[in-house]
Amino acid sequence: MTRVPQVIPHGDFQEDGSYACPFMYNWIQCYVLFYVIAFHYGRPGMKFIVDHISLIGCNSASWAIAAVAASCLMGAAQAAYHYPNVVMEGLRSEGFQWWYVPLEFGVNTLQPLLLALGFAWLPLDLSWWGNTTLGTYSFHFYFYMYMKNQIPGWLTTLQPAGGLVQLLFVLSLPVLFMTFIGPFFHHLLLSPMHVYRFVLMCNQRRQRRLRAAQCS
Repeated sequence: MTRVPQVIPHGDFQEDGSYACPFMYNWIQCYVLFYVIAFHYGRPGMKFIVDHISLIGCNSASWAIAAVAASCLMGAAQAAYHYPNVVMEGLRSEGFQWWYVPLEFGVNTLQPLLLALGFAWLPLDLSWWGNTTLGTYSFHFYFYMYMKNQIPGWLTTLQPAGGLVQLLFVLSLPVLFMTFIGPFFHHLLLSPMHVYRFVLMCNQRRQRRLRAAQCS
């Protein structure tokens, strides 16, 4: 694991007093593999599932609501009773059980799948958040420890306002992060590609002007 100074605004603090760069974690290989597979087979797989759901008559708004509810319930239950993952996050030997394998891969695959199927019925354009998940996921580690330490104090300050205000405040934090900070880092990661496309576009425009000048 690569050791680096504290990053903005907070890296992952280690027991020996150092900080670790989240980009260099050595326990996320399973996630990398999953993302590569999803990149190539995610849309064909989703189409296959949607086609079969339509055949059995479950492709409706009511079933979409049920899918989102099941997804939220699965995510909450997994976080409450089985977190962190044992198999997917380093294959730790302490307390390992073989039934953790289908549990972790099954829930971690089915939960976002049900969410995607359900939100397909939402009549809103969520492409801004969906297309920038790379930056949101890759850089949220840098803010995780800071927010983990600060949120309890913020909630204590908001306690006189009531539980509803506290709930809305907690929900607003990831929404704001995914709306502004995540997309910024997403395009920062893709900046080499953006620069390449810009240079290519300028070169093509220059070539068109030269051809136009030669023809005239």
